[in-house]
Amino acid sequence: IGRTTIMSDNPYLTLRESKIARNEERLRQLGLLKKQQKQTDPTEEKERIKKKRKSEPPTRLQPTRRSQRTSKEKSKNDVSAQERVVVREHMPRKNPSVTKEIERAPAAPNSVRRMIISVPEIVNKFLGKTLSNTGKAFVIQSILESDDNNVSFNKYSGILEWQNDALFLWVNIASDSMNDFLKAGQQMTWFGGSRMHEGSPVIQKLFRIIKESENSNGNGIVLWCRHYNPKTKTHHPYTCLGRLSYDSHIPQSQPLQFIWNLDDYSALMKHHKQRFQEIVTSS
Repeated sequence: IGRTTIMSDNPYLTLRESKIARNEERLRQLGLLKKQQKQTDPTEEKERIKKKRKSEPPTRLQPTRRSQRTSKEKSKNDVSAQERVVVREHMPRKNPSVTKEIERAPAAPNSVRRMIISVPEIVNKFLGKTLSNTGKAFVIQSILESDDNNVSFNKYSGILEWQNDALFLWVNIASDSMNDFLKAGQQMTWFGGSRMHEGSPVIQKLFRIIKESENSNGNGIVLWCRHYNPKTKTHHPYTCLGRLSYDSHIPQSQPLQFIWNLDDYSALMKHHKQRFQEIVTSS
């Protein structure tokens, strides 16, 4: 049934349409009539929505992760640029100046850091002598006069730290080594480990020993040297070269570089001249 047939059968709709036409004519004459939007067929509208959905890429739901590591990384990425600058400014430098000592875990019960030694007694007993066996462990066993192999220490470090203010410096001597004797053996250079800086606890202890050297009371720094053969990649046993006193160092250098005075130089030249000169000339 057409629209005209329905309107002719319904006088109300006929009157309504005539009024609408009359009002539109008046608005057209006044220039106020706006163009009517084209009415969209409901069927055509559904087809348009379907095409739009097909053209849009599907939205994938990301799985929710409860990993603490992921949540921490996300929180770091959410930090603004200004906040990142502030965080970076408060990060410690690689080589901080001498400030407060960094906290570290307590020493194990069998660690040398829980053992006390007497530096004068060690020097009197071992000065100028080359031990019979190789390795740092054998030096420690000789000092403690014990065959106990359960003593804990860092065999990769260039410093051995005892409970009291006593340190051993381990130095390898070779033709291609950075370590070198100065002034015919009266002084020696020493380089700290790659991770050591002036804020490291053991370096802080080293500076404290230097500062309190006048009142050592059995404390101090002892130098142990051994020759290294780069061709065979073997080490000779360690030789005790006595006590060291501070001469100078390069602040914030990487690695830290020190120059030490050999306090027992005269005794080495008097009682162990040949062996001492062999070590000096091999560097």
